[in-house]
Amino acid sequence: MKYYAKVVRVRLEVACVEIESDDIHTGQEAADRALDAAMADDLPWKMLPYDSEAYAPHVEMLVSDPELSEAGETAQVIRRWMRSPESSAQDRYLILHADLETGEGRTILQPWLSEAAGLPLADLCGEWMDDLADLSELAVEPPRPSTGSATIIPFPRPSSSVDDSSGSSLS
Repeated sequence: MKYYAKVVRVRLEVACVEIESDDIHTGQEAADRALDAAMADDLPWKMLPYDSEAYAPHVEMLVSDPELSEAGETAQVIRRWMRSPESSAQDRYLILHADLETGEGRTILQPWLSEAAGLPLADLCGEWMDDLADLSELAVEPPRPSTGSATIIPFPRPSSSVDDSSGSSLS
């Protein structure tokens, strides 16, 4: 049996923001001002290289040949779908920050949480808390991805000269 998997990995961007103002009196005010500055279009963000020693990819979507056949679709269609922004429209990530030197951690809330307010958010939090409770009780050796047989499906890269009026191509 053949499967088609959409695999996601974490990449980080960093920027250095300097804030100098006489009207800032607390660290929280400075942090708020830094976040405001981070939303500016001209802030020079730097994409850090993927760190395979710190972050492992995960499978976000998995479809088998029988599922494709049942849906009347082809491998080409599912590959195009997995590369499309629409395929990730409902997938969101919560960020947990860990300072390994101090042993402190915190949750960094994201704007999408307001979309899931109410019962959906309560359901998500319950599942996350169960996973985190299990993790905190165990000294876990993280699983490494297997080296089984897999075909890499290249994702399209944006061209260096993208015309905003033409939209993006996913083929």
